[in-house]
Amino acid sequence: ELRQLRKDRQRMYGKLGKEVRALLAAGEIDHPGLARGVERITTLDARIEAAEAAFRASGEPVPDDPELDGPPADAAID
Repeated sequence: ELRQLRKDRQRMYGKLGKEVRALLAAGEIDHPGLARGVERITTLDARIEAAEAAFRASGEPVPDDPELDGPPADAAID
């Protein structure tokens, strides 16, 4: 039960982060700290895409780790 609660919390952090990203993009909220966090995620997304493209170009399978696809439950936005 504890493991499931932690997974649920992790999913909620992911959903919350996506909602914040959408609100910032739509101009509905304005917060410098949140904007920096979204910029960092955007940079990380670009680096992930480039790394995945490099794996595909090399013919190697792209490693998949669903545990790393969302923010850690205790992640702070700086």
